[in-house]
Amino acid sequence: CFFAIEDDHGSFHILCTNNNSTSTSFDKSDLCIAFPFAKKTYQNKDFSARINQTVFNPLIPFGETDSGIPCSFFEFEIQNTTDKQVRYTLYGVCNNFLPNAKNTVGCTDSGALYISMSSNEEDNFSKIGNLCFATDAKSFSYTEHLSKKELLHLENDKAYSSLTNEASACLISSHISLLPGEKHVIRYALSWYFPEYYCNNLPLYKNYYAQYFENSTECIQYCFAQWKRLLSETLCFSNTLMESNLPENSLKSVILSISAIKSPAFSRFENGEFIATSDRFCDVFCYFTSLAYLFPSIYKSLSNNELKYISKNRDKVPFLQKLRAILMAYQSFLLEGDFEQLLEIWSDLTRTIES
Repeated sequence: CFFAIEDDHGSFHILCTNNNSTSTSFDKSDLCIAFPFAKKTYQNKDFSARINQTVFNPLIPFGETDSGIPCSFFEFEIQNTTDKQVRYTLYGVCNNFLPNAKNTVGCTDSGALYISMSSNEEDNFSKIGNLCFATDAKSFSYTEHLSKKELLHLENDKAYSSLTNEASACLISSHISLLPGEKHVIRYALSWYFPEYYCNNLPLYKNYYAQYFENSTECIQYCFAQWKRLLSETLCFSNTLMESNLPENSLKSVILSISAIKSPAFSRFENGEFIATSDRFCDVFCYFTSLAYLFPSIYKSLSNNELKYISKNRDKVPFLQKLRAILMAYQSFLLEGDFEQLLEIWSDLTRTIES
């Protein structure tokens, strides 16, 4: 998806793109990363506002459910920098990448506007998967299916050439009038819902979030209802992390390991199992160490599953993988001191050590 802004004088500017292009028509565009937040400030001498954009996905220690929400959160703080009242329009465009795209408009119980994006295809992936793009702005307009002519009107120097599939893209516009110096925050959210997980044609699994949401629209409703709490708790974690006295290189390593477990390289299935879906992460212990302190229940499950697998396949598992499993079990016990859990895994643990 991408966003753009226009004032009532006809001045139009792109805010962000969904591709690798970093060009912008703003004179000043400052990016600040405070994991898991990305913040960008836009300002132009011939534009009537300063825009502060914040993008995040919740990350709350010990809150593994909220930290696994399949949704991106967007906040745009618009401030009128002139001495006159100005009306602004913030455009949000999202592309439905599913084949034979189908876009449907609706409103949540709280009054937020959403466009649900699905497919008319009959194959399982397309039929079950869906996306949802929404805003809770008080004044809005929308277009379910942007025509190519309308889409090209919003494009700038071919920055959005990927959004050329007519009738697949949708538009949600938010409108606000601001007095001189006045600020206002407009919120957007983009949720995705692809519950079924395929891995090398092995038996079908479901993503963990599938037991909490029936579709992306339900996820959007939850996100807007809990937005303030999710933002506050994620901000508390971010501030604690970024303001720590760790050396810069150590802080970067911590952020790298945390961001890795939030990436598509890892998946959590419906039964609670957490696995690395990318081979290059399977033998890197530091990624799992972060998990131990942020989400100990997931880490314990990961450790137990690892031991069970090794105890059944002792002759096939390399020594380093066995050592990692032993260290993970030991760390989990040190953090929680759960003797009952230790007794449950004792036989698997001893077989791993003896092998």
